[in-house]
Amino acid sequence: MKHWQKKGIVFEDRPEEEEEEASREGLPSFPEAVLPIAVVLVLYNVFNIPVAVSMLAAVALIILIRFKRFGLAKWLDIAEKSLYEGVVPALNLSVMGGLGAVVALTPFYQRLLLWVGQTSINPYMLCWGGGALMAGIIGSSTSAISTLVPNIQPLLEGYVANGYNMGVMHRLICVGSVSLDSLPHNGSLMACCSLLHTTVKESYLPIFVTCTLLPVLAGVCVTLPLSLMGFI
Repeated sequence: MKHWQKKGIVFEDRPEEEEEEASREGLPSFPEAVLPIAVVLVLYNVFNIPVAVSMLAAVALIILIRFKRFGLAKWLDIAEKSLYEGVVPALNLSVMGGLGAVVALTPFYQRLLLWVGQTSINPYMLCWGGGALMAGIIGSSTSAISTLVPNIQPLLEGYVANGYNMGVMHRLICVGSVSLDSLPHNGSLMACCSLLHTTVKESYLPIFVTCTLLPVLAGVCVTLPLSLMGFI
């Protein structure tokens, strides 16, 4: 942080944020602010209504409660801007998710799964490295786990029968999957950049350090001793 401050690299306020700060009059009361959140929680957790429908109901409630505050024309304008701000990140996320799905259909990916299922490397190294490698290819930690684990489940059960700890292997897969998933083709990264009005070029260096480099180093520091010492 000090290094960047000396170079003049600091956080910058965007014009949109300044306008928002300047127009904070007439904000909703505390009950009005909490009620939509409570509606989402109750509908989703008590009545098992899908979260998207629950959030839509909360939005409708907000419009109903605050309709007089803005009027029909202003609400339509708000809806138009909100839809645009929501569609762009959703499209970015969908495109990157589609890229991962296409990669998963390639011959290389199928050979990789075959290699993972037949390799003789240390089980802990396999779990961490397999999680990281899958996440790097697909661009998603959750997709990496849901793809990797079913394919190596028989292998993991065999390791457990030989005395290895399933809990440790589970954690190593998770640690590995949250390292290389944050490469530039990650859909969530694209969505965040869109929502925060920045670009991958502007923002990726600190993201790489905090979300890729440090998790990889942490994974190595944990996995290497376990593998070398033969921890079971």
